[in-house]
Amino acid sequence: MSMKGIDISNHQAGIDLARVPFDFVICKATEGTGFVDRYCDGFIQTALGLGRKTGVYHYATGKSSGREEAAYFYRQIKGYVGTSLLALDWEGRAVERGPAYALEFLDSLRELTGVKALIYMSKSVCRTYDWSAVAGGDYGLWCAQYADSDPTGYQESPWTDEKGMGAFPAMAVYQYSSTGRLDGYSGNLDLNIAYMDEAAWDRYASPGKAGGEPSVPPAVKPGNAGKLKVDGSFGPATVRRTQEYFGTVADGIVSFQPMSNKKYLHSAYEGCWQFLKTGYGPGSEMVRDMQRAFGAAVDGWAGRDTVLHMQAFLGVARDGSMGPKTVSAWQSWLNSH
Repeated sequence: MSMKGIDISNHQAGIDLARVPFDFVICKATEGTGFVDRYCDGFIQTALGLGRKTGVYHYATGKSSGREEAAYFYRQIKGYVGTSLLALDWEGRAVERGPAYALEFLDSLRELTGVKALIYMSKSVCRTYDWSAVAGGDYGLWCAQYADSDPTGYQESPWTDEKGMGAFPAMAVYQYSSTGRLDGYSGNLDLNIAYMDEAAWDRYASPGKAGGEPSVPPAVKPGNAGKLKVDGSFGPATVRRTQEYFGTVADGIVSFQPMSNKKYLHSAYEGCWQFLKTGYGPGSEMVRDMQRAFGAAVDGWAGRDTVLHMQAFLGVARDGSMGPKTVSAWQSWLNSH
């Protein structure tokens, strides 16, 4: 499940959104503590009129404090809260202020709105700084990395390197080009893919109204419709297929797993299993469904008890370790059901 979209600002003044294909648009609303993008509201109202998903972002300058910038952003966009996804644009000179400033913004905005905003940054910034406090706060990542500067249209599976994103286990939205070209507009556009469906987008925008906060979706491509590869790795494709089998949101992520249980999950792919260093969180709905199916204690946290019941269910050796043999048996089971 994924959606295609663009992010725009006053630099795209004059764009006719009715002529441009997109599932979502994220618009610049403010910058620092003194700039409002006068085109933002027109863009948002047009997109809403077209029945598309919307988001608004704040471009941080780092010249005051995270709390002050969050308050300024909120004063300008509070009319969008509950309908539009919120995001912090972390680039330029603001990067020098470090993750603590960004976290202050995100926490302050959450206090004001009840919403966890995404944070936008380049993949290199993800890896240069310690973002563990932000990632641990379950703030979703909107990540940018470009393969090249060649003009391109929307891509189903855009390139990204395999070096990871620092402390972030996954990304919710991926900006893969700043030279996008789409029908209906002659200039360059930033192109994005959101690893979620419309329901998940609504949970980011309004968690209280839309059935709870979403787990952060990963940077994985939609799974193939064919058989799973039986490779013993509980990675994105196997997670997504498991979610599809149980009817949970198929976002490819196993959320809120305690780091202390990782030793029992040797074949859990770290790019999509979200291990928390501190706290336990609400656990994973997919894990709860697996526990019910296997007859294990239902708490949403995959640990030794879950693995032992999984192995008994599959008829493999019960050693309490979810290794390649156990996962291969589960992949084979899914392929036959």
